[in-house]
Amino acid sequence: TEDGLNAPWGIGGAANSYRYIADASAHKVFKISLEGAVIESYGTGQAGYQDGDATVAMFNTPTDVGRSSGNLYVVDKGNNLIRKITSSGEVSTLSPSGQFVSPTGIGQTYGAYFYIADEGGHKIYKINRSTGETTTVAGTGTAGYVDGSASTAQFNSPVAITVNNNKIYVIDQGNGVIRKIESDNVTTITGSDQFFDLSDIAGPRSGWFY
Repeated sequence: TEDGLNAPWGIGGAANSYRYIADASAHKVFKISLEGAVIESYGTGQAGYQDGDATVAMFNTPTDVGRSSGNLYVVDKGNNLIRKITSSGEVSTLSPSGQFVSPTGIGQTYGAYFYIADEGGHKIYKINRSTGETTTVAGTGTAGYVDGSASTAQFNSPVAITVNNNKIYVIDQGNGVIRKIESDNVTTITGSDQFFDLSDIAGPRSGWFY
């Protein structure tokens, strides 16, 4: 489109007046008003990998974005990294190279960590938003469908994630179900034949997911 949006993928909340969009095909992150006007963008629009000011930084297929304490955290799927954008527009790399196979979704908390759904790695990770330290939360890394202990549970292409009250909810796209991680245990909260090709999750709000 004329405003630069091409294939908007993930949306992250912000203050009451703005939202942030990860555009996978435009290779940019956009700040938009609630009326849909583009206020700012981050990235050159060329697929690549470059830290620095928002006008020279490069992303490769960003798929999701979260916001905390004035900073943006971007799932840079094509580079298999998590990137950080400060309030001044400076882009840096938060996660270590080689940690992820194909990260897709980000879920936020208001503590020290946020959570990543690694579609290609079939795992859920948590990342310290200050240090970038990354640890496995659940999943063996082998595609499958197994509930139980977080260390033995299996996912098949987890693509999206949301966090509420110390419970982590995961879109397990390959299995067509929604999974819950709580107290180092993984369960399934939806029927196996209820969904097809789920790609995102929001909530819960008043007990409902969207």
